[in-house]
Amino acid sequence: MATMNECNKRRRVISSQIKQVDQLPDAALVSIATFLPKISRLVFAAALTAPASSWEKCNYGIEPPEASKIICSVDTEDGCTGETLYIGYTDYYLESKFTDVNVGSILVCADALHRVKTLELSDYLSITGQGLEPLRGSIVLEQIILELESDFCPGEIIPILDSIIEQSRNSLKQLLLPVRWRQKPNPLLSQFLLRFNQMMNHRQLPCSVCTEVVHGSNQHPWINVTDELNRGRLEYGLQNYTCNDCKKLFCWDCEGAHTPYFCDHCQVKTCTDCRTMDECVGCNEKCCNMCNQFVECQDCLRSFCDCVSDYSCVARDCSCCGRLRCNDCAPIATCDTCDRSTCNQCVVHNDVQHCTGCRDAFCFNCLCEQFRQSENECSDCQSRIIPKLLEENDRLRGMS
Repeated sequence: MATMNECNKRRRVISSQIKQVDQLPDAALVSIATFLPKISRLVFAAALTAPASSWEKCNYGIEPPEASKIICSVDTEDGCTGETLYIGYTDYYLESKFTDVNVGSILVCADALHRVKTLELSDYLSITGQGLEPLRGSIVLEQIILELESDFCPGEIIPILDSIIEQSRNSLKQLLLPVRWRQKPNPLLSQFLLRFNQMMNHRQLPCSVCTEVVHGSNQHPWINVTDELNRGRLEYGLQNYTCNDCKKLFCWDCEGAHTPYFCDHCQVKTCTDCRTMDECVGCNEKCCNMCNQFVECQDCLRSFCDCVSDYSCVARDCSCCGRLRCNDCAPIATCDTCDRSTCNQCVVHNDVQHCTGCRDAFCFNCLCEQFRQSENECSDCQSRIIPKLLEENDRLRGMS
């Protein structure tokens, strides 16, 4: 039987032979990867394959080792492997350090060309789009979600997208463009969108409801190429006929019943089976249940947004009773100085009132302070506060 000293000696010999992480057994590397969160597993697999400089020099033409393939094939619950791939971190600092080489190496290790059907890029990645090169010519990719707000360049990614839609057996159904792209129409992007619309019509895809062929028209194409405004929303670059969540297709006749709303917050269109939609009764802004940006009046149960430009939209809570109600049910006045709010049903000593003279709103405490500091010369404000000050003075005298 081996002694304790002999066992320790063997461990020292083995550890002295391992100079780098990639020299560990594949089973050990895979076990280590199971402790890593989300996208970190794929970053680990890419690092085991080659350094960043090698990926760039070889134009991503590197075959990942067996350990990297196993790590990328491990099923997870966070949507980072398999058919759906999300590239991004919850930490802004880490995302800002992410480059095209990182994205490209991850796509190679995940075998995105043959496996990934949905690709989503986070909005803070510092990339231009060159890292999507491993997707060139994909026939399995169905959905691309580009939330990028950085220097993501249409000139870098459009040749890659062209290589996908040129495939006769391509599967691309949906393209969600960055908001920054839609705000500034680009001729190069517009030409690609026209080619995308032609490709979708040529495929003659069936409606998921009536099975009729979904066909885009000049007035209602697959992706809007005009920069017209609809309810204050820029239509350029928005896709029609397609649910963002389940990727089901709906023809013109069925779209109205199954995809009636577009969420003004997350900027996507979904069918009624995937999400519900609330509409602000003040400004008609729409918000899906995933964003959940609306508040509900506790009296009339109507939904309101937090539109600060129109106070008729806002449902606010009273600082006195604590109830959240809209202006129709209980008009609320908010102090311009301390933001204290009081509804018309709360009559207290420190209530907030609108002055008919200066048109400002102040609570009693702030108005008293302005009076002491001689900062308010409005006669109407003074006529409101002087009687209360006299009452308070008489009360204090009676207590003495």
